Amino acid sequence: TISITGHRPDDLLRQEDVRLAGIDGGIRALSAPDQTLYPTISASFYNYFEWHGGPMDSFDRLRLKRYADEAHAKGRKLRFYGIPAKEALWAELYVAGVDLINTDDLDKLRDFLLKKVAARRLRPSTVARLSEQISSLPADPFR
Repeated sequence: TISITGHRPDDLLRQEDVRLAGIDGGIRALSAPDQTLYPTISASFYNYFEWHGGPMDSFDRLRLKRYADEAHAKGRKLRFYGIPAKEALWAELYVAGVDLINTDDLDKLRDFLLKKVAARRLRPSTVARLSEQISSLPADPFR
């Protein structure tokens, strides 16, 4: 899925009969009826949540789960950007069902996700394959 971010050609993409790209939409795009225009819902984490470390309060946890459930019910993926590289927060995102976790610390996220995969008791060959795929990612994909 190609997702256009930043200054987006919303009107141009709306007019396409066949879309080869979608727009990285904000939370308000959840109400847009066309999931192919906004296949991914993205928002700044701190615009919607008060988390500053430690356990997430129940209000934020419920709100996070509600956004994830609504995105999935409408056939969309959900991500929040601007999040700290903290396993406690990644765990909250993971449990809530957030699809994409943004980070600059790929090694730390890889280790976190591999622990989650192993905890689900997947076959060792599956864990090894996932580890190999994640390890092969460039440290900085923009170089």
